[in-house]
Amino acid sequence: MALGLGLSLALGGLGIGTFMSARSQYQQGQMAGQMYQYNRSLSLRYAKTIREIRAYEEMGYWKKAAKVYPRQKVVTAAAGLEISGTPLKVMRETRQKLEEQAKIMSYEKEMEIASIKAGAAISGFRGQLAERAGRYGMWSTLLTGAGTLGLYRHQYGK
Repeated sequence: MALGLGLSLALGGLGIGTFMSARSQYQQGQMAGQMYQYNRSLSLRYAKTIREIRAYEEMGYWKKAAKVYPRQKVVTAAAGLEISGTPLKVMRETRQKLEEQAKIMSYEKEMEIASIKAGAAISGFRGQLAERAGRYGMWSTLLTGAGTLGLYRHQYGK
């Protein structure tokens, strides 16, 4: 009788422990998934903020750049030179360099945003994997516990 009671308590403990372990794995997966999804949403908001900041920086750049070309004209005219030939060529090259720099700034902005969004996508994917791993871990623990309980019951006839 003492062996039967001890075995019943052990099997009950095994069942409860299995259930608690399975529940814990599930909850850990859910929490990890939520964390990754939260990180994803933060990254997407950050990408939007970066876009706004870089657009503001580009606007400031163009305000400064817009002053360069007229300043060159004034300096050239003040030097008594005609705005043709070499001075005109220099001004055109200056304008071209300013536009190239603006394109580089725009490209760098888009690359930075794309990188942030890629990180957000990866975080979302990791969240899905974490949730799935938690569910698989839960079911694996429950099946292992059920198999162990069944084996003990079979061995001891209970």
